[in-house]
Amino acid sequence: MTTKPPARTRWIALPAIAAVALISGCTAAETEADVSASLSSMQASVPEALSLSESGRQENLSSRRLAPVYWSGRIDGEDRLYREFVQAEDQGDPITTSLYYMMANEPFDPDFTSVWNAEASIGTSISDDNTITVDVGPGAFAADVTPEQAELAVQQLVYTATAAAWTSGLLSEGAAPGVRLLIGGRTGQSAFDHVDLDRRLVRDAQLRAPVWIIDPQYGAKQKADSATLNGVAEEYPGGLHWKVAEAENPEQVVADGTFERDQLDGEAFSASIPLPPGIYEVTVWGIGSDGAEHGADTKHFTIGEG
Repeated sequence: MTTKPPARTRWIALPAIAAVALISGCTAAETEADVSASLSSMQASVPEALSLSESGRQENLSSRRLAPVYWSGRIDGEDRLYREFVQAEDQGDPITTSLYYMMANEPFDPDFTSVWNAEASIGTSISDDNTITVDVGPGAFAADVTPEQAELAVQQLVYTATAAAWTSGLLSEGAAPGVRLLIGGRTGQSAFDHVDLDRRLVRDAQLRAPVWIIDPQYGAKQKADSATLNGVAEEYPGGLHWKVAEAENPEQVVADGTFERDQLDGEAFSASIPLPPGIYEVTVWGIGSDGAEHGADTKHFTIGEG
């Protein structure tokens, strides 16, 4: 994994935000893994806010204690958001820890990317109405991006911040979580010179990946003689399918199947696949009403010491 130059993290005072409580006493080790989300439209100027229960319903699929970080990935000709769980260095609180990692590091999966720059200071706070205030130094926005890339990058930050808050138990009952993004301590700025930040930002329901393998993560190693496969996916008319192939020869399929109703829990899928030691590629995809494959997500992983 390639590491960008590290960013400095700092706490900020936010006198203009009423009833803001600084986050304290939480570490990256306290961050529970698995956060996903539903959201509203990329074209909408004000995405529809989700209730707390709706935005968090997929965020408790795992009990691992890692920091959630979102990345951009291209699927079916469109950019969407995917999440990885990382062992991140503690930056003083779970939200800052995840955001610091997002800006200073690269994703495990080579299919994912990010336009954020690590040359930034980060400060975070959270209020009783589940509004997370994030102050990021202007150096984080140095990339020359399109309006669409800028919108996705801002949503990447929103997803990561709210995921970290959710999994570490920082959200109160009631209001849907949202983010107010400041640049250099100033409100009402423009992210990447494209996205106005004069409003509370919520997750956009159309930007989550349609099919998403949570386990195994890219590059994961398992000593057991079987692979645990789980994730989330939209409902497809032609069903949800999977296959495992040799990583060095993807045409050599060693196991495949379809997720039956008893293997699905709403949008969540799960299966245990017996496999001998080796390096594998797992793919999950849906069949649309047009009979074509859609949303394919692929991960490489190792069984045994390989």
